[in-house]
Amino acid sequence: SERIALDPLLACPNGIALDDNDNLYVANFTSGRIVKVTLDGNVSDFVELPGHNNGHIVYAGDGLLYATARTANQIYAITVDGEVELLAGSGVRGHDDGPALDATFSLPNDINISPDGRILYVNEVFDTNRSVNFPSVVRMIVLAR
Repeated sequence: SERIALDPLLACPNGIALDDNDNLYVANFTSGRIVKVTLDGNVSDFVELPGHNNGHIVYAGDGLLYATARTANQIYAITVDGEVELLAGSGVRGHDDGPALDATFSLPNDINISPDGRILYVNEVFDTNRSVNFPSVVRMIVLAR
């Protein structure tokens, strides 16, 4: 075990993804920030997602990351160049299926991608009426790749 980085920008690092160039992208649980960490320990501010509470992040290849913005109830696509695009979620808390931007999510947390890069899997909290914070639902988003 060896420490790579210790920095105030790492605010409860929750999700970590590694790109093709060995850069780490770390989603902070206690803020909307995602930070970039190089393997030599350089930590830099990368992007900010709405909601001030990130879940996890996954690298999909080809310079593309996906991340959950938990309290915004949304899923984002992010390029390694720092371009952020809303992928799914109206921002309303719920479990409504439908077109990606109309669908609702409930505190989406973990995220993963199928081996062929066509489907994102997201877990979320079932109870939308209380502050229960235990993911118990798995959803999928079919990507137009």
